[in-house]
Amino acid sequence: MKIGPTSSGRRLYIMRHAKSSWKLPDLPDFARPLNGRGRRDAPRMGRLIAEEHGLPELVLCSAARRSVETYCAVAGAWTGWPELRVDPAFYGCGPDVWLDALVAVPETVGTVMLVGHMPAMWELLVDLVGAKHAPDRFPTAALAVVESNAPWPEITSAACRLLSFQMPRDL
Repeated sequence: MKIGPTSSGRRLYIMRHAKSSWKLPDLPDFARPLNGRGRRDAPRMGRLIAEEHGLPELVLCSAARRSVETYCAVAGAWTGWPELRVDPAFYGCGPDVWLDALVAVPETVGTVMLVGHMPAMWELLVDLVGAKHAPDRFPTAALAVVESNAPWPEITSAACRLLSFQMPRDL
């Protein structure tokens, strides 16, 4: 079932990058690639997005290699490619940087996907839906789907609700 954006609001996909490799311990953290599990999980999550939620119109992605590889593997399962903005500022940032990026999204965009890192992905989710509605952990390649009736510049916890939280192991 494809849900897609609601006619009355916005849909936000918050995704943590898939499992990364530690095979080369001297490799800088920013440059770590996905490991085998990550390369298997990401396309599965991409199919889930396409089949159950609908494709995003805009993707905001950390510039870290594992995040970009996650996005490419996820989007490889789709029939189209949404607008992609890769930004080094999303690496190692807090949830406030992601929120600033969200409030700047044009009103014409109904569905946005974020691909980033812990703890920012989980902290942003908690900020938007409240601690009692958020999962207690956010494993690699997990996907939170949040809905808001507010325009992007006004997105706050008062306007958001968690529609689903899915992990690769649930598929």
